[in-house]
Amino acid sequence: MTNTQKYYEYIIELILNKYQEEFTNCLPGHCIKITGLGKEQVLPLLVKIRSQFPQIDSYILSDNIEGADFVSPTKLIELRNIEAKPLLVVIPATSRTAAEDSFGNATFKDISLQGIDSELFSVLLNKAPIATKLLIEDVFNYLGPISLNDRIQFLLGIEDSNWEKTAIGENLNHLGLIPDAIFSNRGCKNQSPAKFNDISTQKLSDFNRTILSELKNYH
Repeated sequence: MTNTQKYYEYIIELILNKYQEEFTNCLPGHCIKITGLGKEQVLPLLVKIRSQFPQIDSYILSDNIEGADFVSPTKLIELRNIEAKPLLVVIPATSRTAAEDSFGNATFKDISLQGIDSELFSVLLNKAPIATKLLIEDVFNYLGPISLNDRIQFLLGIEDSNWEKTAIGENLNHLGLIPDAIFSNRGCKNQSPAKFNDISTQKLSDFNRTILSELKNYH
């Protein structure tokens, strides 16, 4: 399984856990929409919603795809007006009809993905054993501002190796550094392993000197 697949599995689980009480207790006439997922992720989300909350009429919005999993904008409005059951629609991020007034925020509660990456980051970091977590935080503290996506990909890579400390060095490429299998064991006076790796990366990226001349500095 790729990091991208794991990422979306986590996102789907976070959505279901965060809104479990609302989904469980929603009544006929209650309308919900979930926005922001790509077309590859909407079907897995729909399958889990239907499995865990069968009392909700759940569909994926589509203008041109037919089938039991999909609903057209026109049919969606019909279902909304009937109010026979709670109604949930998953709207792919690429949908051109997502801004339609008939199923806008005034009539459908919007469950967006805003802020969910921050939640996932916290979940992943808290799963790490304390020794691994301390070294991960050392890397983050040294490097300073790093995109949330890069941090998440870094943590997913480490998790894939059961949070072994050696996996921290092996996944440094997600942070723009050189993968280093002995990163966690590297000892350097007056500087952290992250600083040592960062300096090494900068030197090897200096195109004013040959790679061979730079490599000689590490003998």
